[in-house]
Amino acid sequence: MITDDERRAMRARVDAADRGPWRAGTVEHEGKVWAPDPDALGGPSVGERCVFNANTHYPHTANRVFVAAAREDVPRLLDEVERITDEAAELRAILAGREKPPSVEEIVAHAAAHPWGGDPTAGRWLVRAPNLASGAECSSVVVLRHLPDGRVFCAMPSGKWIELPDNPSGVHEPGSRWWPLDGRGAPCAMPRVTP
Repeated sequence: MITDDERRAMRARVDAADRGPWRAGTVEHEGKVWAPDPDALGGPSVGERCVFNANTHYPHTANRVFVAAAREDVPRLLDEVERITDEAAELRAILAGREKPPSVEEIVAHAAAHPWGGDPTAGRWLVRAPNLASGAECSSVVVLRHLPDGRVFCAMPSGKWIELPDNPSGVHEPGSRWWPLDGRGAPCAMPRVTP
């Protein structure tokens, strides 16, 4: 596994190297790799300079092609590693849920992004809470609806709606976990809101 420090060191080496794209020289027994340099007057063409020159007594075709391609390949690979790392962190957060219930702003943002039953004021949430008396856990899907005046309601199994206090995040069982659900009923990322 590549650590964050190792990835940062790789990125620093990439950033410090001559800009690309590099190209492999075309002479079989000449292990040269060329990089763009608008100030260079020499080289096989004006505007290039040699950034790599290997032993001339050994055929270098594969090595010089590899070195030249690495200037473009390594940054692309690092970008992909960073994208996958960020995606993995977001997926871990989705799987973990969170203990704090959603804020009114998160309820509004989630309902707008994943409306329940076509209603952009209501969104579904999965809640897992411990039963403090028995020690068992129970899970349920709840629908939270917001009104333009900022009030929030929760759908009950009976079909009735109950109003939640002004701060819904303050009313929950310790140890409970919350997951927003998308339109298919699958856990999704917590809504991003600015305070």
